[in-house]
Amino acid sequence: MERFAPPLLARATHIRPGIAEFVPLPLVAGHVIFDLDGTLIDSAPICMTILNMMLAERGSARRVTRDDIAPLLSLGGERLIAETLAEDCGDIADELRHFRAQYATRATPASCLYPGVRAGIKALHAAGFRLSVCSNKPQALCDKTLNDLGLAPYVDFVVGGRADVAAKPARAMIDLILSHHHVSAEKCLFVGDSGIDLSTARGVNMPFIYVTYGYDSQPMRANDVVRCDSFDGVVSRLFELQLTDAPPVPDWWEA
Repeated sequence: MERFAPPLLARATHIRPGIAEFVPLPLVAGHVIFDLDGTLIDSAPICMTILNMMLAERGSARRVTRDDIAPLLSLGGERLIAETLAEDCGDIADELRHFRAQYATRATPASCLYPGVRAGIKALHAAGFRLSVCSNKPQALCDKTLNDLGLAPYVDFVVGGRADVAAKPARAMIDLILSHHHVSAEKCLFVGDSGIDLSTARGVNMPFIYVTYGYDSQPMRANDVVRCDSFDGVVSRLFELQLTDAPPVPDWWEA
């Protein structure tokens, strides 16, 4: 069984491997909110395959690469479709519906998980953390992705894109999560890979961890942002915070 095994005991005060920069975080309760694409999963290969299929269907000889689409994956489906299909794009709404319909038919392979995510999510859940996902990806695709990858049992609440809820960086999605858990923003922590995620967290005064391995085309350089360059680093940092509502670390965590 895959397990998260930090090289040092959890709750240590050292900077662990995977943490690019140490910035103090306030003590918060054991509620953690994750972005999905670019934070937990790398959906670029699936998106690239579908977009290249769509280009071929339209008789175009062009093909897109991962490097072409990665900077667009945090900017919304309309922007992704418009910029990748470009002159081969028809009505954007129709094209986006077709793209999402194709996405819904494809299984999400385990290779889409970033290293350490499966073990880290399981370990956080086992230690009593309440985990949520907040993504602009459509709700049905969020649910499908988490189920495909076997993460759904460890996530308490998922808020994806919905017609009646304003997308990040508006606070509406976060408010749904806070209401569901009956907790204030200051008692949660948001983990994401983009400026949109940071703006969402700051808009409700929520502590934030920025993962550097995601899709952000302009990496954050603000001195007050916590940066982790691996998911193992995120998990280690969460335990270092000695979260006030979280139970003790399970014995099996020790390396």
